[in-house]
Amino acid sequence: MTAIFRFLRRAKCLLRNVRLVQAAGLLGVAVLWYQPLLASATPQSSQRQACALLQTVAQAAQLAGEGLTTGRYGCQSPHETADGWVFALQYLEPAKSVGEARRLGHYLVDLDAETVTPWSPSPRAPSDTEGRLGGVAEGSVSVRACGVAFDLPSQYRITRPVRSVSRQGVRVCAFDIVPAQAAPKSLECKDEAEGGSPPYPLCDWDISAGHDWPTVQVARTRVDADRLPLDPFNFERGAWRLPNAHAQAAPSSKVPFFGRQARHGEVLMRAAWHRTKAQPAVGMQAGTSSADAYLLQLTPQLAVVLVSPPLDSAAHKSEGVGGCHTFCRSLRAAGRPSEEP
Repeated sequence: MTAIFRFLRRAKCLLRNVRLVQAAGLLGVAVLWYQPLLASATPQSSQRQACALLQTVAQAAQLAGEGLTTGRYGCQSPHETADGWVFALQYLEPAKSVGEARRLGHYLVDLDAETVTPWSPSPRAPSDTEGRLGGVAEGSVSVRACGVAFDLPSQYRITRPVRSVSRQGVRVCAFDIVPAQAAPKSLECKDEAEGGSPPYPLCDWDISAGHDWPTVQVARTRVDADRLPLDPFNFERGAWRLPNAHAQAAPSSKVPFFGRQARHGEVLMRAAWHRTKAQPAVGMQAGTSSADAYLLQLTPQLAVVLVSPPLDSAAHKSEGVGGCHTFCRSLRAAGRPSEEP
């Protein structure tokens, strides 16, 4: 409670003692309602609780402006970080039942500390190599998902985590790391000499790289003791192996991974061209695609599989594990057992 009041004072929204008393009445009801739920909150319910707390604080502090107390506050673009939930706070004036809401900025909600604070991505400190190269350090955001935490370069975002159980009973939580701003898809033309088919003027050929594994999979298993499949890794003939589209599964090798040992290998898949507009849809082979894969034991109970982990900027691609520096170096257990698979 006192932490919330400190935020309200910093925001200069509680100018008189009478308003502090009014805000205390509003916040007291909200916080008393939240406290019994915090211990057993699931990731989904914690997001709703964080949004409700932000709305309560915004209404009490009149973050939309002095005297604006009857409009609706909304939580947009939820993003879970290692410090709590981040929302883009919006305000819709009461006269506008529909229409574009006014964005008030981003706020971090920490349910454990019951605090709401303005938020912006913090710049990552440059590494020694970046300093020598004279490169500019990219911004990064601290993110938490599936029981792990990490720093993510600002040009990426994560997808919604998906939980599942394998046929062997291994609980898995997975998500992808994708560009924050997706590049427009580039389709190609294929004439008869290139193996295309009519209609030739229609440039609608797209390429697929075979099986697409999630970027990050967190599994509740012991790699060396259980030896259960962790796609794309399989333990066969005394080694962890990876699929090869042109030969038998190849064994992985042990590599250093920022103070840990990881198993690393290359997944080789058959790529294919396919038409996206012309009917009937046809396809043709496009050679071989590859992806780097890593398997490591993050904690005694949690293993992590990484497939094509996110690269840093071109200024320091030579650093880290295959060009993955910021994310791979910072990967760690989040210390939230309720979020683990």
